[in-house]
Amino acid sequence: MNKLLSFLQEDNGGVSSMRVFSFVTIICMATDWMHAIFTVGKWSPDIALIGLVLGTITAKVVQKPFEQKEGKGV
Repeated sequence: MNKLLSFLQEDNGGVSSMRVFSFVTIICMATDWMHAIFTVGKWSPDIALIGLVLGTITAKVVQKPFEQKEGKGV
């Protein structure tokens, strides 16, 4: 549990909303995948779901250079 909390925290100690959103999106996709495997026997993901997962990861990568460093102003 501590590793999960440390993953969700920013460098300044606060919780990153982008990381939480990415984590929740990936958990939802994994749940959908497991449900499909156990009920239907195969998983054919929707293109919108794949786009959402890739979009959340890309948004975090793009956001990273614009984050303020601790002790520096804008």
